[in-house]
This record gives sequence, structure tokens and C-alpha cells, in this order.
Amino acid sequence: MPLVSRLFSRDAALDRDQIAPLQLLRGLAASGVVVEHLLERYVRRGAITHDLPDFTTRLGQTGVATFFAISGFIMVYIALREDRPPPSGWSFLRNRFLRVAPLYYLTTLMIVAFGWLAQAMGAR
Repeated sequence: MPLVSRLFSRDAALDRDQIAPLQLLRGLAASGVVVEHLLERYVRRGAITHDLPDFTTRLGQTGVATFFAISGFIMVYIALREDRPPPSGWSFLRNRFLRVAPLYYLTTLMIVAFGWLAQAMGAR
């Protein structure tokens, strides 16, 4: 069986322990993006008085690309490794929305609340 067919066949399902290194790499990629954003913010506020080295920008850009590539692979991997037919497009989108939306709205609500609270307390 060709390599690509073996990678995406239902018989080649990896257990969660074997996908853990990909999750670690995805976490490192996200961390690189966070570090780049924080450093850039410090430069804009004047806390760092010199320009950032070019590698910090590349760290953020590479982190975004790596994160999305691994995330896409994991979504397809999970959809294909189940012992049931892959979900329809609408079913996938509905399930994804129900999984992501509550945390998104909770986080957004908290950010708005903290922003309002900071403004009420006189923060600039």
C-alpha cells in the first residue's frame, strides 16, 4: 500500500500517545506567535528601545503557518480515524461551532468585562 494511502487509511489509526508530539509542536508554534506579539508590543510602548531582530517576525509567521498546518492535519486525522463515516460538511461545521463558540464568547465577554472594569478604575 502506498505511503499516502497508509497514512490516511482507517486501519492506520494512531493512538493518542503517538499524536502527542504533534500537539507539542502545535503548542510551541502558538507560543512563538505569542512571544512575537509580546515583543512587538514592548517595542511599540518603548520598553525595548531598539528594533527587534528579523528572526522574531519570522518566529511569528512560521508559528502561524505551523499551527494551522498541524491543526488542519489533526482535524482530518480525527475525522478519518473514527469507526463511522466522515461527517457531512454541515455536520462538521455545526459540531465545530458548538465546540469553539462557547469558549470564544466566554473569553470575549471576559475581555470586555475586564476592559470596562479597567476603564472604570481609571486605567488608560
